[in-house]
Amino acid sequence: MPKLSLEKELLRRQTFLGPSLSTHYNQPLVIEQGKGTFLFDYRGQAFLDCVNNPASLGHSHPHVVKAASEQLIKLNTNTRYVYPE
Repeated sequence: MPKLSLEKELLRRQTFLGPSLSTHYNQPLVIEQGKGTFLFDYRGQAFLDCVNNPASLGHSHPHVVKAASEQLIKLNTNTRYVYPE
């Protein structure tokens, strides 16, 4: 794995996402994967996710991944529009 440059990643995030999506941390977490109720950083360190709906769904739940994939094939948008399904 290439050496992580947090400064480079934060600049890339700011460039593409803008200031409205802040990280809310002095030392941002660099998360690469979610599984069940945990998030994993680039070193493999596990963090219990108490923010992103893990208690009800978990990360990488096969039924959710399947449903999301099927929906993204049809339409990839947010809730500003009325969708008939």
